[in-house]
Amino acid sequence: MREGQLNVIVQWGTASDPEISSVAGRDVPLILDYARSDLDRNALRLLASTSPLSRPLLAPPDVPSERVEVLRQAFDRTMSDPAFLDDAKRSGMDIKPIAGAAMQTLVDGVVHSSPADIAAALRLTQ
Repeated sequence: MREGQLNVIVQWGTASDPEISSVAGRDVPLILDYARSDLDRNALRLLASTSPLSRPLLAPPDVPSERVEVLRQAFDRTMSDPAFLDDAKRSGMDIKPIAGAAMQTLVDGVVHSSPADIAAALRLTQ
């Protein structure tokens, strides 16, 4: 993509990646932008959530909320630490973390998906 060999027509996921539009030299729309109704948007969001949920960091049940907040803050600080980011870049890693609170919102949305949203998502995969 960075070498201009791909013509990206849509971004798959629950949030746009500005780097994709920057490299493409134009605004590359998010798949959710093509939804024609709230039901379609919810179904696409459910399906597209597989990308950000593919590498979650988890804690066991019943961890006190104060501890969860400390863990999230530590993760966020690590993901913005210049030394960590330099090491990641030298290793060829693409670091695009999602903050814990945003991940929690995404998980809650998936877990609380309505039967209609799930059925619509299933229809899209068949």
